[in-house]
Amino acid sequence: PTEAALIEGQAFVANENDLCKACAPETCTGKIHYPYRFDEGQPLVLNAKTHDLPSIPKNYRIPKEFLFMTETYFKFWTQDRPPVFFTYNPSIIPVPPTADIDIPGATYIAAYRVSPWHNCGFHTYNFHAKLWNLMGLAILDENLDIIE
Repeated sequence: PTEAALIEGQAFVANENDLCKACAPETCTGKIHYPYRFDEGQPLVLNAKTHDLPSIPKNYRIPKEFLFMTETYFKFWTQDRPPVFFTYNPSIIPVPPTADIDIPGATYIAAYRVSPWHNCGFHTYNFHAKLWNLMGLAILDENLDIIE
């Protein structure tokens, strides 16, 4: 992008998000910021959770006792076993006021990428030579816990 486009982007982001006011061109320290970089423009993390989607059967997951020993677990994985699915990058939105969701405590809707392909620092195994990219959905409460 051109310098003018970056400055325009900075102004837009600063005006749209209170957490980004420091990136406004008129108050910036002089350095051009890339407001779309994850390490400079992300919102504050106020609450974090790790979710196990109950819709993924146990035989498609790494057993909990191997979560910190993935190399050991996968050393014995063979093509006749099912692939192991991981959940990634949830998008979480508040339940829209117009949504017809009759679940007590439903506060957020989460959508996840579910796939055996990862970038977790260990070898990606050839799970049946097929790229699987599925979508997982969950209803969360105000504490980001799965309720359905």
